[in-house]
Amino acid sequence: MSSLPSKVVYLVVHGKTIREENPSCYLLFLNFDPPLSRRGSLAVKELALYLKNNRDKCSIILCSPFRACLDTASILSSILNVKVIVEKDLCDFFSPERHEFEYFVGLKPLQIKIDYPQILVPEGFPENWWPKWPEDKKDFLTRIYSVLHNAPNKAILVTHKTVVEEILSLSDKKYQLLTITFPSCFKIELRNLREMRILRTYIHEG
Repeated sequence: MSSLPSKVVYLVVHGKTIREENPSCYLLFLNFDPPLSRRGSLAVKELALYLKNNRDKCSIILCSPFRACLDTASILSSILNVKVIVEKDLCDFFSPERHEFEYFVGLKPLQIKIDYPQILVPEGFPENWWPKWPEDKKDFLTRIYSVLHNAPNKAILVTHKTVVEEILSLSDKKYQLLTITFPSCFKIELRNLREMRILRTYIHEG
């Protein structure tokens, strides 16, 4: 893999959703795009205050177009006073095992603008931005690496547990032992995907 300019980025796993907190309500979210739960929102606020209190000066927030990530990014933005841009390549991994994504339909760009007016949707953002299921693992890693390559220094990347797990496990097997919760945050320094160092970890408890 090619080298990256040395940079610091924050990998943030979105807060707990209504569906994750109460799996019995899954019928309400057959498109598998539920919003944050009330407890999930409060946990993200705690994460935002943690970053603020540690004086982490973040440059921008890039977030997956899933509702949970948009909700998480909105909360972080309001507390940290940082601009948010939607990044489709931070979306979840549409792996062959994730059959729920076969019929996934995400938020259209206009709906994102209506529901999240404080979040910037880039010009030319595709209507059907999500990967075609099943997504090849190589394609998944290519898009994630592209985001890491192009992200500004000190950017916050709000994404999914599976995405963060993949990034960390590519760097060093020891990171696979970490228990990642909703939300979690990993401040990392990287040059490429195999030269990564975790500078600080925030894992929400409770």
